[in-house]
Amino acid sequence: MDGIAMDSVLKELEQLINSEDNLIANESHQIQSLYFDLRFLGTILKDMGEKQLHEQNDEAENLAMQISCVAYGTGESSALLWPML
Repeated sequence: MDGIAMDSVLKELEQLINSEDNLIANESHQIQSLYFDLRFLGTILKDMGEKQLHEQNDEAENLAMQISCVAYGTGESSALLWPML
């Protein structure tokens, strides 16, 4: 569930919690429990997404460094071979 969908569901649950409908009042405790559980889950998912993004950035930086090293090594090899040609 993406952040927008989660926010939408939480908003709907919050409206139900604040509703004065007697049918909903009987289930208020369960609705509140669901609301807090989903909010907690949303926080965990957001943290996991941020951690994954950070790890991907680290991997991209490492790959860029490796490419740079290979390119530098290739340039050095070419410079050494050029006088021989």
